[in-house]
Amino acid sequence: MQLYGHPFSYNSRKVETTLRHLDLPFEFTLVDLAKGEQRGPVVGALNPNHKVPVLVADGLTMWESTAIIRYLAGKHGPRLLGADLADRFEVDRWLSWQLAEFGPATSAVNWLSRIQPMLSGQPADPEAVVRVKAELARRVPILENRLRDREWLAAGFSLADIALGAVTDTMMGAAPELLADAPNITRWHAALHATHGWAGPGAPPRP
Repeated sequence: MQLYGHPFSYNSRKVETTLRHLDLPFEFTLVDLAKGEQRGPVVGALNPNHKVPVLVADGLTMWESTAIIRYLAGKHGPRLLGADLADRFEVDRWLSWQLAEFGPATSAVNWLSRIQPMLSGQPADPEAVVRVKAELARRVPILENRLRDREWLAAGFSLADIALGAVTDTMMGAAPELLADAPNITRWHAALHATHGWAGPGAPPRP
């Protein structure tokens, strides 16, 4: 298996964590996002969207991180998909929420407060940062409430925890103050980092 990605991309980390958790051997090709390598011919030949991650495995060239981790779990670790039909619904619901709500809100904060200033050399627009942090803050209670009296998002550790946990890692770097009153998320986040194979932000890939 060949994984093209970057450790600062939470979508890349979703796939990397799934591979590592399932003890699947893989080779990692770093795509330097700061240098725009995702817009180059190598990634373009693999993914027409010019984005990472891309996983080449089993004769397939796979892109879209959620589809990739569902494929990996379906073939190598079906327990990550849920224990039964109702539990699989919960896993899919939280995966969908990550894609539609939590991920985009976190990405907006991370882009405006950290990545754009780094790339442009100009300070962040404080009003814009306040605006996007307010949008992210609206999502935090939803996750906090789900984790009340629960160890994991579904019946057991699942793809939902991997996906939302990867985003939460990014949020902890971009807006940690939003979790000051979120003890359930904080507890869950610490437990995630103790799971087998967790790939945190900036962690070197370990095939």
